[in-house]
Amino acid sequence: MKEFLMNKKFLLTLDDMKNKSYINDVVFMDVLHSNKDSILIMTKKNCKIVKDYAIEIHKFDIEELNKDTSLKLFSTYACRDDNILPRELIEIGKPIVKSCNGLT
Repeated sequence: MKEFLMNKKFLLTLDDMKNKSYINDVVFMDVLHSNKDSILIMTKKNCKIVKDYAIEIHKFDIEELNKDTSLKLFSTYACRDDNILPRELIEIGKPIVKSCNGLT
């Protein structure tokens, strides 16, 4: 992957990076900085470790969704056609949404 991305413009998205070792497994600093137009989007609850990987940081604080909004968002992606979660799947959807901690 390193050779493929070197000197190319790319967008890399990393979700819920827990610590530096996870990031180091994926991000090669020389590749990331080989093209100034490349973009790294990282979701993280604590942005302190992100600073080591960026020249420029744009931080957006996102609040946790409440139960109803979380279930609605889940329904939108689970049932793309009509965005309505069938009754029998609501009982399955609720624990899934709960395990996501408000879909933050």
